[in-house]
Amino acid sequence: RSSALVCGHTEWHESLARRLARLKHADACELFPTGFAANAAVLGALATSPGCAIFSDALNHASIVDGARLAAKGAGAALHIYRHNDLAHLERLLSASAAPR
Repeated sequence: RSSALVCGHTEWHESLARRLARLKHADACELFPTGFAANAAVLGALATSPGCAIFSDALNHASIVDGARLAAKGAGAALHIYRHNDLAHLERLLSASAAPR
């Protein structure tokens, strides 16, 4: 079978979600049709207010960058892009951030 995006949500997808939830000892499991959908949904769920800040590596995958931008715009959260693998730059941005989370 294909993803739900291609063939619609089927009993196969429902069965997979139930089995994954059982495997992880969770109440439920969410399946996303694409990596973009997962990044947009998860980042949007985490950045829920203007008091949030998102820090993203400059060379993150485009779907992560888009998810972060959409989440920041939707919640009014601050989006900070740090130079690729530059932890000193990230530390400066973290230190300068007034966001509580």
